[in-house]
Amino acid sequence: MDALPASHRKLAELVIICQVNALNKLSQGLKTELQQLLNISIKFFDFSNICLFLLRKNGSPLCLTASRENAGCTEIQQKLQQMLAAGSDGDGPVNRLEALGPVKSTTLPVLLRPGDPMGVMEMGIFNSEPATAEHLLIKAASLGRHMANIIQESFIHKHKDRQLRKLAVWLETINTISSTPDIRQVLHVVAQLAADLFAARTCIYLLDEREQTITSVAAVGSYDLEMKQKIKALKGRPPFPGIKRALKTRRPLLITPQNIEQFLPREVITDFAYSSLVMAPLLSKKGSIGVMQVDRPGALIAFTTEEAEIIFALARETAIALENARLVQVLAEKEQLLRRLLNKLITVQEDERKRIAYELHDGIIQALIAVWYRLQRLSASDEIPLAGERSEISRLVGLIGEQIQDIRCLIQNMRPITLDDYGLIPAIEFYIDNYKEIHHISVDFKVIGEAYRLPPDIELSLYRILQEALSNVVKHAQATRAWISLDMTGKEILLTISDNGSGFTLNRGKRKQQDRLGLASMQERTSLLGGTFAIHSEKEQGTTITIRIPAGDIDMP
Repeated sequence: MDALPASHRKLAELVIICQVNALNKLSQGLKTELQQLLNISIKFFDFSNICLFLLRKNGSPLCLTASRENAGCTEIQQKLQQMLAAGSDGDGPVNRLEALGPVKSTTLPVLLRPGDPMGVMEMGIFNSEPATAEHLLIKAASLGRHMANIIQESFIHKHKDRQLRKLAVWLETINTISSTPDIRQVLHVVAQLAADLFAARTCIYLLDEREQTITSVAAVGSYDLEMKQKIKALKGRPPFPGIKRALKTRRPLLITPQNIEQFLPREVITDFAYSSLVMAPLLSKKGSIGVMQVDRPGALIAFTTEEAEIIFALARETAIALENARLVQVLAEKEQLLRRLLNKLITVQEDERKRIAYELHDGIIQALIAVWYRLQRLSASDEIPLAGERSEISRLVGLIGEQIQDIRCLIQNMRPITLDDYGLIPAIEFYIDNYKEIHHISVDFKVIGEAYRLPPDIELSLYRILQEALSNVVKHAQATRAWISLDMTGKEILLTISDNGSGFTLNRGKRKQQDRLGLASMQERTSLLGGTFAIHSEKEQGTTITIRIPAGDIDMP
């Protein structure tokens, strides 16, 4: 079946909010330029609607929109307008979009003039699948950055201060790199900053050293769809001579109309209308990782040395961001490996416990029960004529009975058969009954919602966490009562354990090593299931432990 045209597909919606307190009055020229940009972007980025809200300290919000269908304000835009009209001026809190529930959102730093605090631009994607929204947000970040730069240029042009423009770009670059965790978004935003500063196009190429090929990871400065495809087609090509020179010298390369054919293939020059370029290497401690290329298509005047150095400085900051992202990825991969090993260790441990528990139950305990029954019959029969001997047999019957009970408790702690056969709730109830009898602590247990079986790994983990928590109540809390609730009504399983004990100060440095290991064990088990672990405790106020496990694909009744 042929793909539906864009007009019939469900496309995402982009909403942008920007504080512009320094601009009490917005010129008609600025409004027109922003509106034209929205109109171009609606097709280039494949959105159904784009809405830009400009918030001013002493004025009503300005709303600019672009839509494929010219359908007017969407439901999201109407809700946002109502929220802003209810009392939000330019000094309101950030993250206004969060109240509307975007699929994905981000913020960008914006600086209009010295002395002002760093402002914020909010961006949110609505009506989209999460994976698509994440991809769109990375691309749209460069659009948001371009809008912010247009607004900033409007203010700076009025004050005729180019040094301020350079300072603003530098501060925004640093803030973007330090505050945005997504390296793909950083690359697009920094590339857009460079493009707007020099009224140029910017492309960031990364080098595959093993294959000796280049890949464009960010290309901004043009909303030409044909040009977009040409950039994509460069993937996998060997580095151009100019890129090789910049990487070898570790210095920015100035390419002019006079020397351009020395550094770029003729067909590439023609396809992209290249004329004047700067290629600045992205340098890391281990070597060169790519190039930031800035070009002015059709320009007859080359970039100046000062401009090349500014681009080189931006490239250095970008390289630092890339290197940091690589280190974070390495750490994340190592952490993931440790978690897999830990999960495997726990699984092996639990399997061994289960094996031993079943051997005790099916072997030793059955043999002891057989002896116990035989001795009972002997003590009641006439085969033992002497009363003293019968008394001794009765004493042995009692001792063996106690040993049977002790082994059953051991089996229950090692691997509760009730858990495997009947599920989490009966296993908890059985454990609590024994717990109350042994430790003389009152325990209230309630289930919220209709009970149902959970996957074995979730049931086992929740059971072990409960065991550890109640063990801590006995060892450390000096409590007389505990409360347990299991909430199975929502999209996550909520287990809460609290007591009326002595409590403690949440200071890891002062806790005993054994105590910390117990808490760490509960935290790790929760984390392996993708859940969250929280603990609240105060001196003489008791302790509450809360575990949330996502229900995911669990079949709820």
